[in-house]
Amino acid sequence: DGLIQTNGTANLFLINPNGIIFEPNAQLNIGGSFTASTADGIKLGDNAFYSATDTANSSLLTIQPGVLFTNASRNHTAQITNEGNLAVTPGQDLTLQGDEITITGSVTVLGGNLILNSNGNISLTDSTVTNTTNVGVTGNGSIQVQGENISLERSQIISQTLSNQTGADVTINATGTITISGFTPPQPNQDPLIQLLNSRISSETYGAGAAGDVTVYAAQLKFEDGGQIVTWVGPQATGNGGKVTVNSNSITANGAYPFSPIVTSGIASYTLGAGEGGNVDVSSPRINLFDGAMIFSFVQGAGKGGDIQVNAAESVEASGVNSFAPFISSGIIALTIGKGDGGKITLSTKQLGLFRGANVAAYSFNQLIGNPLGAGEGKAGDIEINAQQVEMVGTSPLNADNLSGIFNSITGSGNAGNITVETETLSIRDGAALVSSIFTSTATFGQPPLPNSGTGNGGNVIVNASESIEVIGSNPLLLFPSRLGTLTFSRGNAGNTIIDAPQIRLLDGGIITSGTSASGNAGEITIDSSEIFISGTTADEFPAGVEGSALAFNTAIQQALFVPPGLTGKTGEVTINTDNLTIQDGGQIRVRHQGSGDAGTLIINADSILLDQEGQINATTALGLGGNIVLDVDSLLLLRNAGSITATALGGTGNGGNLNIDAPLIVAVPEENSDITANAQAGSGGRVSITAQGVFGAQFRERLTPLSDITATSELGVEFNGEVQIDIQGIDPVQGLAELPETFTDSSNQIAQTCSSQARENSFVVTGRGGLPPTPGEVLNPTPGWIDWRVSGSGKDTEIRTTEEITNHQLPIQGSNSKIQNPLVEATGWIKDIDGTVRLVAAPSAEVSSKFIVIPCES
Repeated sequence: DGLIQTNGTANLFLINPNGIIFEPNAQLNIGGSFTASTADGIKLGDNAFYSATDTANSSLLTIQPGVLFTNASRNHTAQITNEGNLAVTPGQDLTLQGDEITITGSVTVLGGNLILNSNGNISLTDSTVTNTTNVGVTGNGSIQVQGENISLERSQIISQTLSNQTGADVTINATGTITISGFTPPQPNQDPLIQLLNSRISSETYGAGAAGDVTVYAAQLKFEDGGQIVTWVGPQATGNGGKVTVNSNSITANGAYPFSPIVTSGIASYTLGAGEGGNVDVSSPRINLFDGAMIFSFVQGAGKGGDIQVNAAESVEASGVNSFAPFISSGIIALTIGKGDGGKITLSTKQLGLFRGANVAAYSFNQLIGNPLGAGEGKAGDIEINAQQVEMVGTSPLNADNLSGIFNSITGSGNAGNITVETETLSIRDGAALVSSIFTSTATFGQPPLPNSGTGNGGNVIVNASESIEVIGSNPLLLFPSRLGTLTFSRGNAGNTIIDAPQIRLLDGGIITSGTSASGNAGEITIDSSEIFISGTTADEFPAGVEGSALAFNTAIQQALFVPPGLTGKTGEVTINTDNLTIQDGGQIRVRHQGSGDAGTLIINADSILLDQEGQINATTALGLGGNIVLDVDSLLLLRNAGSITATALGGTGNGGNLNIDAPLIVAVPEENSDITANAQAGSGGRVSITAQGVFGAQFRERLTPLSDITATSELGVEFNGEVQIDIQGIDPVQGLAELPETFTDSSNQIAQTCSSQARENSFVVTGRGGLPPTPGEVLNPTPGWIDWRVSGSGKDTEIRTTEEITNHQLPIQGSNSKIQNPLVEATGWIKDIDGTVRLVAAPSAEVSSKFIVIPCES
């Protein structure tokens, strides 16, 4: 509990196999490096050895000792405890090596190596371990901590550089568990973001030098109550942040730091200055992030944010929100509120689950609910996810506005990044979402938006699923539907949505959407799928389906979302390519505009389409044109039970839209009121063009009826009705026939003149089974059978044999020495006996009656 001192620059080795305690007043005044160890001895070079327990046989300490410490002769555990403030002169090393190490004070080096080495546990409580690279210090040193279990409770292990030199690298290696937890409240009137007093392992730069790298290996890694592993670029720093690399068999993070909403349990890269943020690389079979915990990249300055790369062989699960700030989600987040671009998120795992408001998200914000955050000029980073299964469910029970899902959103002038998901199956349920969006920010609630607010463009959403995509249900409290797509609530244009999956199921209000509610244009939707099934609505009857829309909000929602007045943005084109499309139970595929714009264009290429139980394909507008619907169907378009296809102007002066349908068969049931219409209320009717080989059950009428109709009417009167054109293309009767010659053969030389006419009617008789049909009016049998009706000589029942049996029957073959008793002779004519029997003969006999004429066979 006093001063340990050496003269000059000598190194000091303090060895006690029974343990070492540095009490609160302990200090070092050493010109060289300091090593404290509970080992039995130290190896000196290659041949000498100094023993703390056998001094008689020890060599003198005349050379620089090696790093090999030995405890071979001890069978008890010895501990090093530091309650004081241990420090060495700049550039020198400090090493604590013991069976167990407990630190409740501080350990500091300036540019040297700081080593904590234990075979057992290393525990830091209310303490700091620091390696600082300062002006005038040569070298950057390192921090090395190795033990079985390592815990930090309200403590920090920090490498920091204040100069133009690179900071010390930090390496933490635990064969057991690393636990980082707890915090100390900041002092009054201090910025909690600058005066961070949470437990952390951190590499920081506050000058021109780059921060050192942080590398952590552990069997298990746990974060609680704001505990972090961090790379940090300070507000005035121009140096870049260091890289964070974490490898563990299991990572679990829970909770947050209550004094700053952006400091949560987990792994983070912060960029507050001009330097670029350090990248974060996390590898673990299982990663769990709960109640506000994050893997996080944050930008507040001009520097680019660090990228996040996560590799989890088994699963990534995030659940819940920050209990101290419920608008902050658990998950993997990249946020920029400055001029610098946000970091990119790359995630690879077998299973990704997002629950109770958790997110994978990239944001660029400039102001939120009147609170200035930063410039908002930086671009939000891209998100790339590769997983066998992706599941997003529900919203936060603490804040229903916090949806579970994958998001890329902006409120400033920076563009949003793209979202790309490669998966086998994607499931979005109970109000969760996968969306790229643009919002507006405002200085005061209900006031006009800030300059350049929401002027950036949205990113694209690209989903490739090798098996299936399902979007199901809605938020049980707010009734917001589960959704996949792009949206703009401001002046920037929304991105496009591109989806490819063998099977897509949209149920109970779940939608694929591209929309606008302001002056920005909605993006396009392109879907390729073998089978699309759409069914049902939400509890408030919002239909499941695919939607390109421009929606006008009421004043309350406009203020809540800071949506500027005036709905002038255009809806995007919707294109669907599928084999089988089924829409039923109120589901819809639609384009619509509630402002002055046109409804948009909807193109569907399908082998077959079924619209059942009020399933709809529609395009609607309030003031503009009713939109364009193009259906190209290869086989069957079937409408049942009030299924409908409409391009309608619902109000104002809007005109009906255009319907172009090309299908071999269009079938409806007359009494089921399944309509095809291009109608208008206060404008002119639209145009319906149908090309088909047959239209059954629906027919053109001048007005809608309870039957299945095809109409293009206007409520202004008949003179304002539109046009209905139905082109029925029948079967070509000459299709497949061979062209006959125009010059006919002279039949006179084709008929034998030697046959005498008989005084009776000619007849042609067919006997037996098979062959020609009994009457000319019957159809031919393509596979006539032959049945042997002969009675066997034994008098037994007739044997019936099928054609197959006869074909497969092996007939006996005579040998070459068989004698033919009656050789066959070619017939050259025929004669008729007295009894009327006709016989083929080789040469007629002279005894044949002269009244019979021998007819040559070739005649």
